[in-house]
Amino acid sequence: MGKIEAYLKDLISYAESAEPLNNMQFAMNQLKSKLELRLFNSNVGAKDVNGKNAGGYSKGYKAKRAANKRQTIRKDFNLTDTLAKSFKLAVEEREGKYFLIIYIVGNRNRNVAEYLTAQTKKKKGTGVLFGASAKELDERNKVILKLFENDLKEIGKQNE
Repeated sequence: MGKIEAYLKDLISYAESAEPLNNMQFAMNQLKSKLELRLFNSNVGAKDVNGKNAGGYSKGYKAKRAANKRQTIRKDFNLTDTLAKSFKLAVEEREGKYFLIIYIVGNRNRNVAEYLTAQTKKKKGTGVLFGASAKELDERNKVILKLFENDLKEIGKQNE
């Protein structure tokens, strides 16, 4: 078998392996961590996809948070940790294509992302909270491409 045929065989084996999905999952885990830091960081408060502060708490909710020994200075969506713990990664199929997505699980939290985003936008004029910004998605894509590039270089070295 010639070098080109061997390279193509290795390339096909790579494409059929779990490695490409592992690379995407690694990048999605990084994105998930960045989203969690942006949303649930009590030191700086929640930010929308544009970096705008999500605002503060109402007087009544501030009292509830204080009673639970939670900070009340800035919004962090972290009263019971339920929302933060419910962020999950999943593979979703749409029209024959597979996507790694981040979603929120749990009966109570099923629509909480949309609700909190709508409430915050209504009160403070912020942007989307529970989504990834173009910059965050671009960073994820760069990580995936770098991992693929490294894998392909390694396959090339094996066939020199």
